[in-house]
Amino acid sequence: MHLMDALVTHGCLIVDLTDGGANFAPALALSDMWSSTSSFFDAVNPSPEGEDVAPSLPSIDVAEGAGSRHATVGFASYGDGRMQFLETRIRRVDGAVIPPEVGAVAGDAGDVDAKMKRAFDYIAEVGKDATRIAVAAVSAEEMTFLERAPAPSGGPFSDMPFISGLTFEEAEVSGVSEDNREESEHAAQIKAAEAASLLADELIDDGRIPPPGSPSNPDESTISMSPHRMCRYAEPSPGADSSTTAKLSEIFGAHTDTSFITAVPVASVSGLEVYDETEERWYRPELAARDHWERERAENLQDFKAQTEVVNVEGAGEVELPWHSRYVVLMPGELMQLATRGEVPAAVHRVVAVTGGAARMSAPVLLRARNGMKMDVGRYLGKGGSDLAEELLEECDGMAMEDIHDAMQPSSFR
Repeated sequence: MHLMDALVTHGCLIVDLTDGGANFAPALALSDMWSSTSSFFDAVNPSPEGEDVAPSLPSIDVAEGAGSRHATVGFASYGDGRMQFLETRIRRVDGAVIPPEVGAVAGDAGDVDAKMKRAFDYIAEVGKDATRIAVAAVSAEEMTFLERAPAPSGGPFSDMPFISGLTFEEAEVSGVSEDNREESEHAAQIKAAEAASLLADELIDDGRIPPPGSPSNPDESTISMSPHRMCRYAEPSPGADSSTTAKLSEIFGAHTDTSFITAVPVASVSGLEVYDETEERWYRPELAARDHWERERAENLQDFKAQTEVVNVEGAGEVELPWHSRYVVLMPGELMQLATRGEVPAAVHRVVAVTGGAARMSAPVLLRARNGMKMDVGRYLGKGGSDLAEELLEECDGMAMEDIHDAMQPSSFR
């Protein structure tokens, strides 16, 4: 399915990081990430005779030296442990994962840092790629980088695009329009792709130092603005005297994210639901990923009921990986909706759990904008889309991305 069709029509895209089994290095990285995440939550939710390490973890707060109140890190638990969140971020200068207590709880600190950073890099890269493709597609379709000569005042052609001082309609009469139009449109499409690449590399915070040639940003924070969030959701079993039977219930309500892309690695226990506007129903991408994996295994005459697969990974040899470690669900956020002039709406999504079922872990990466960067509409998106979209973009032009982030929050959260 085409990326734009999936994001616009269904609100999400499921990506196989192995490129159909060609390269399992990303799947190995995500498998290691899941192992560290599982170890962390096992330590936070110990058996009755185990040591409770939760009190030793810092509460969610602004990271030291972050430079932005949105760069929070730490641990939080709600509803008697029904929802638990560990907010982590990448320290830009050395790639370390903070808060540092994560490594101590989940295992060897250095080893956990390396595993989490490796997984973050793969997830962030695929999210940036999707953003680049979507923004370029809309800018090319809208011809926002088509060069237009100033139109003369008045006359029947005053509001039409010009080539060499002629409107397309006038130029057709002279016989020079078609070639010029094709050349101009082709040039506009190239510029749209180049501009979308600049947006992905300069605006999206992937935890790295900005590439050479990026606009000066003296306010760049030392901490990535894109969090890697470890989550655990659990719906407790009904009491022995309860007549309640196992059922599906909403544990984290429907919402959209202030991100370009929210990338959610597919979990072993499904629970993510994305609202499909076309079908007017909740769609479960994790179940769809499992269905895809089973069909692929069946076609290859392999055990499609298995929970793992044995593969060869360059540099690691033969390894056994969880089936789900190769898949990531990409959901567009509110910043994507802005950058695509409303063509790609922010995905409405929620988390559900089965009463008494297994706890669900999740590890989303929310790709947000670098602190200190400003929205430069001409540089990244071009001009000349629909009137309503242009009005909003004109309002955002020159604004700090953090201010745009703030403006997108519900008034109760500002």
